[in-house]
Order: sequence, then C-alpha cells, then structure tokens
Amino acid sequence: MGVCADEGRLYAEFFGISSGKGLRAHEDMVMHVFYEQVRPRIIREAQVDVLAALCLTLLAYQRPNESNEPVETGEPGELEAFYAVVGAVLEDAQQRLAFRAQAFVRGEITGYRMSADDAQAAVQWIRSVDSDDPDDHWEYPPVQRLRWLVAQISGCVDTEVQHGLTDEALSACKQSIATHGARTVRDSVRGDANAEQLAHQFVTCSMTLADQAAEPDQTHYGGLNIGSARFSCDLPV
Repeated sequence: MGVCADEGRLYAEFFGISSGKGLRAHEDMVMHVFYEQVRPRIIREAQVDVLAALCLTLLAYQRPNESNEPVETGEPGELEAFYAVVGAVLEDAQQRLAFRAQAFVRGEITGYRMSADDAQAAVQWIRSVDSDDPDDHWEYPPVQRLRWLVAQISGCVDTEVQHGLTDEALSACKQSIATHGARTVRDSVRGDANAEQLAHQFVTCSMTLADQAAEPDQTHYGGLNIGSARFSCDLPV
C-alpha cells in the first residue's frame, strides 16, 4: 500500500492531478466489485485455519487509526473506499470464523469418539505419567484440538468473542474428558483392579492439560510441558 501511495503522489507531481470526485467514484466502483467477488468465497470457506489467516491479513490493512501499527498511506481520504471494504470483508470473515470455530467444537471435540488404539494409548500414557520415563508425546485428542483451535483464533477476532469461543471449546473438551474419555479408559481396563483409579487419573491429568491448552501462546511440547518444567500429575492417596 505504501508503494501504491508513493506512485500516486509521483504521478500527481508530474502530471498535475490530484484526487477528486472522479477518482473516488472509480475507487468506490472497483472496491464494490472486489467485495462482491470476495464475500461469497468467505461465506463458502469452511476451514478454520484459512479464515484465521484471512482475518490476520485484513487486520493488517485496517484504517491506520484502528490498528496498533499505522499503515503508510497517501493523503488523508485517498484510500477511504479501500478501508471501507476492508472493514466490511473483515467483519464477514470474523463472523464466518466464529461460526466455523463453533462447528469445529461440535464436530471435532464434542463429537470425538475414542478408537481402540486411542484408548490403549491413553492407558499407556497414564501408567507412564508417574514413572521415570513418562510419555511426553501423547494427550487426549480433544485437548490437542482445543490447543490448535485456540492458537488459530488468537488475535483474529475481538477479545470478547475470542474468550467466548475459548470457553465454549474448553467446556466441551472437559465434558468429553469426564464422560466419554473416562468411560472408555475404564472399559478398556475392565479386568484391572486399578481401573477406576486409572480412569480418575486420566481425567485429572487431561483436565490439567485442557486448562493449559486454553491459554493462548503457551509453550508446550507434546502437550506435557509447561515452559521448561516437566508435567506431573499428583493424585490424593
């Protein structure tokens, strides 16, 4: 945008023209066509990561007084049509992102069902937590998906909306841990005398990781590290 503004000023310097009603009318027309082409694509887009990337791009091109880092432009008002359409497209993209994030929560977190392999991995993970060689590379899939979703929407929508989506995803994740996850772990070790304790430990450890996953910009490795400290899960005796 800065280059375009420089070119516009240079052209005006040599040819003695300046922005006027004719130019503004042309800008309005061009941006209207642009909006009519872009909006249907946004409405059809289903991928959360694509929508998040689009929101971040559009946020970088807000009006200078609406962003934290002003964008270099030409004379005041020269890009008004551009900024107006950027604002409209951004609003559409953010609304679509919020909608698709909620759909992701319903389908990928609430709707998750543990496979036999996942159940076996969960049991191995729980049994390794308090050992000398804990498995630092496994976590309950809905926790992984919660972590991914929070990272995607961070900074892409209004703070209030972001908090609402994060709380919704965290609540769904914890519900999955406490019901489906615990039941599946318990059933997979039905003949084990410690089946109930293993299920309880699975819930306790996974809840801890879910709370961590809901915090944006958390440093983690395989879901089991908080900063440089190794994750541990202590249960009452």
